[in-house]
Amino acid sequence: KSNIIVEKLKTLSGSLEEIASAYGDDANVYSSSDLLMSSFSLPTVGKAPEAVGSIFGLNSGERTKPIRTENGVVIVEVLNVTPAPEIADYSAYILSIQQSRSNRDPFYLTELIKEKAEIVDKRYKFY
Repeated sequence: KSNIIVEKLKTLSGSLEEIASAYGDDANVYSSSDLLMSSFSLPTVGKAPEAVGSIFGLNSGERTKPIRTENGVVIVEVLNVTPAPEIADYSAYILSIQQSRSNRDPFYLTELIKEKAEIVDKRYKFY
């Protein structure tokens, strides 16, 4: 069914409102703001990681081709892009990465020792 919808949408042109009215009563136009790259869903659409990924490849005023999602077919037009502010201090990120690595080091060290020791587990003989 999505293939039929996509083919029909490809033949329509104009603004999103014009496309929706030309398509029929099943088409709706919604607006959303503050979409983040970490999002995997669109408001009123639901889970649509394909659409979210396509949106972040667009500039202001650009529109996607019809995109199949789990809940239907969407066309997205970007009205405004707000670039992320520059990060002045990366020390918090550096500290987080260093702590994460230092917490994993003992585990990896233990696993390396087990691997190099070539210990054969024969506990099954005693139980």
